[in-house]
Amino acid sequence: NGVITAVGADVEIPAGAQIVDATGKHIYPGLVDAYSQVGISEIGAVDVSNDTNELGLFNPNIRAEVAVNGESRHIGTTRNAGVLVTLTTPGGGLISGLSSAMNMEGWTWEEMSLKGAAAMNINWPNPNPPRFRGFGGFPGFGNGGADRPSYEEQVQQLKGFFADARAYRAAVEAGERVRSDSRYEAMFPALDGDIPVVVAADGIAQINDAINWAEEEGVRLVIRGGRDAIHVADRLVAADVPVILTSTLNGPGRQYEGYDGAYS
Repeated sequence: NGVITAVGADVEIPAGAQIVDATGKHIYPGLVDAYSQVGISEIGAVDVSNDTNELGLFNPNIRAEVAVNGESRHIGTTRNAGVLVTLTTPGGGLISGLSSAMNMEGWTWEEMSLKGAAAMNINWPNPNPPRFRGFGGFPGFGNGGADRPSYEEQVQQLKGFFADARAYRAAVEAGERVRSDSRYEAMFPALDGDIPVVVAADGIAQINDAINWAEEEGVRLVIRGGRDAIHVADRLVAADVPVILTSTLNGPGRQYEGYDGAYS
C-alpha cells in the first residue's frame, strides 16, 4: 500500500509483490522539494499561466492542489531531476494558504495529490521594507507608501486573525450557531498542531519575532527562507525549529559578507 515495510538482502518477499530487475542500475531516493510552485506557475511573462498569488491578506483556505496543472512542462523536468514530491505553495498576503504535497506522476491534480493540506503558510512582515521611490526615482512622489500599515500593525493583524479563528473554533465546539467561514475552518489543523505553520522570514528580527509569536500561539513553526538563520542558530536549535533554506544561491546581504556567505 505504498509503504516500505522492509529493506535488506534476506527479506521475505510477500506473495503478489511486483518485482523490478535493477541489475546493473543505480537506485536513488526520490527528493522532496519543500518549497515549490511547480504546477501553478508556468511562464513568468504570461500572466494567465501563473496562479500563485491570491488577493487579500488572509487566505488560509486556499489549497494549491486544486490549481495544479497536470500538463505543466515543469512537472516532467522536475521529475527527471530526481524530485518526486513537491510542496506546491501559494503566495501573497500575510496568510497565503495551504501547501499541497504533490506527486510528480499523474495526469490530474486528483491523481497527483498526496496531501492537500500539508502546511499553512505565512509571510512574516518586514520590519525594514525597502524605501518607496516614486516616478523618476524621487522619494515621496505619490503617497510614498504612507498608507502601508507599519510593521507592528501588520503583526497585530496577524495575531488578531489567529485570535478570531480560535474564537470561531471555540464557538463551533460549544455548539453555538455561527455563520460558516471557510477561512477560519481551514485554520483548525494549524491551531491543533496537526500541520506545521511555515513562516517566510529572512532577517534576524523577523526570525526572532516569528519564534516569539509561535511560542505564544502554540503552533508548530517552520522557518522558510532563513537568510540570517545562521545568526539565530542557537535559538532555533533550542526551540527545535526547522528551517527550509531557500537563499543558498543569493548574493551577500551585507558589505562585510563574502560573496559565498549564503552558500557557505
